[in-house]
Amino acid sequence: MAKRPPSRTSEPPPHTDNDQGGEPDAPAYNPFLKPINLDAGKAFQLTGWSRELDGQFGKQIVVEVKQQETGALFDFAFKEGSPNHRELFQRGGANRANWKGVIDLTVKRGTYGPYIAIDKIPF
Repeated sequence: MAKRPPSRTSEPPPHTDNDQGGEPDAPAYNPFLKPINLDAGKAFQLTGWSRELDGQFGKQIVVEVKQQETGALFDFAFKEGSPNHRELFQRGGANRANWKGVIDLTVKRGTYGPYIAIDKIPF
């Protein structure tokens, strides 16, 4: 006889300090930048903070960006070796901490749906 799943309660989940769930002392990351977020403006400030992410979509670079119009912080992820990565690497160098300045982003249509591309890098 199959076991019955445990009953659900109306108690909220335990408090965590980050939006992703998990351990209370885990770092709190910004929400990932999505094409819908570009509706409020396309100019973003690179803060110089970055991390590498090795996940479902392969190795990615995640940089923190601040939307100029709203001041909201987002994590902008792109695959290593992608056109976005190559553009930032050529302009800012290998040290990602030097990737600072305002960039313009745009939404493009790809085979698998919309994606965010760097439109202009003034530095």
